[in-house]
Amino acid sequence: MERNGRASAVSDAVRLATVLRQYRARCGLTQRELARRTGYSRSSVANAESGEVRSAEFYRRCDEALTAGGAILAVRRSLEAPAPAPAPPSSPTAERLRQAPVAEALAHLRRHWSLLARAETLLGPEAALPTVLEHLATLATLVASATGPTRSALLSLSARYASTASRLHSDAGQAGTASLWAGRALEWAHESGDRRTLAWALARRGRACAAAGDDVRALAFALAAARARTSATAARGALSSASARAGRTSRSGSTGRRAEAAPSPTGRPARYSRPARAG
Repeated sequence: MERNGRASAVSDAVRLATVLRQYRARCGLTQRELARRTGYSRSSVANAESGEVRSAEFYRRCDEALTAGGAILAVRRSLEAPAPAPAPPSSPTAERLRQAPVAEALAHLRRHWSLLARAETLLGPEAALPTVLEHLATLATLVASATGPTRSALLSLSARYASTASRLHSDAGQAGTASLWAGRALEWAHESGDRRTLAWALARRGRACAAAGDDVRALAFALAAARARTSATAARGALSSASARAGRTSRSGSTGRRAEAAPSPTGRPARYSRPARAG
């Protein structure tokens, strides 16, 4: 058991180092530039990216400098938080989902996520939570072997399930576990690149902070969620406009081709006729 605990701690430290390195690379900063923005030395940044766990304040400054919206700090705090309750034993349905084609499993889990809110309303959080945790375990298995857009879609759905787990734990009076799941939802939403899910996760993180009495961070996350929602709306508007333009271009091209292929009035192919001579 002790060995498993040490292995888990090492894995979490590596995950924290990876998240920090990815956000720095995304912002196009060198280790020295990040150090200058945070007030730490370059060696501090290098050691952190090599797996050495630094103070929470170090990651808070890095999070702000890299505009990570709390994702880096959430991973750092997860090292101090208790592990979430283990998922219940796999049901036959979960095993079948793990063996099914990923697209079919993803569609099934999306449908179930939308139904869980109704289950909570009717039966309470204790009834819905086991299913949420089971589906999170299934998603973790699918994410481990996925790549490209499929992985992004699975991470986005994982973030939504984690947000739901956070809300259910909060409703059940388990604030610590609720905060942990809110942090994981934020991390997965960032990694997925889905702005709408990111806004959802930021809002959930803000509510978890409010429930814990941290009004300052609750406000910060609420504002970040509002910015993410605005960004997502703008992105959807741009995509809609681009799709409309592409559709008009396609229809215009089709009309031109039909005009070129139109038959002659007699129904026979038009023949070349010499122009009339002048005079």
